[in-house]
Amino acid sequence: MAGGFATFFSILFSLNLILATFNLLPFPPLDGFGAINVLVPESAAQKLMDWRDQMGPYQMIGLLIAWKVFDSLFSPIFLVALHILYPGEVFGR
Repeated sequence: MAGGFATFFSILFSLNLILATFNLLPFPPLDGFGAINVLVPESAAQKLMDWRDQMGPYQMIGLLIAWKVFDSLFSPIFLVALHILYPGEVFGR
């Protein structure tokens, strides 16, 4: 019974980490693109948002780029999360 709960929560953790990582990539229409506004001056942020709005149907290109970038980005993030959850354990050999 405890093994089933551990498996369930492990899957739940992994899925949440996947979704959070993907959604925070800085490509339109993902939320990470909007988060860039915190890091740039207000005038640049307005230009970025205007550019995003003009892209319209081409935002699918941003999703495709994010999909390709995600493969190389997620493995290190997942390993860091595992080290935080299980300090002292060795993963990824």
